[in-house]
Amino acid sequence: MQQFLSNGYYKELEQAAIDVLRRLSQFIDINTVFIAKNDREQVEIMHSFNRDYIVIEEGLETNFVDSY
Repeated sequence: MQQFLSNGYYKELEQAAIDVLRRLSQFIDINTVFIAKNDREQVEIMHSFNRDYIVIEEGLETNFVDSY
């Protein structure tokens, strides 16, 4: 895994995730699309794309029960 991180693979993966979210937002015509990690206790927004206005930001963490 370390070799992937050192040769830019991780940055390419990050950029691909952002591009997929942007395209999905356009395809289904919505403002906000995000990828979240959920462990049934906490929810963490890993990547987000907000087209016109910010609804959800990357890095946001909240209690699972309080998430929607």
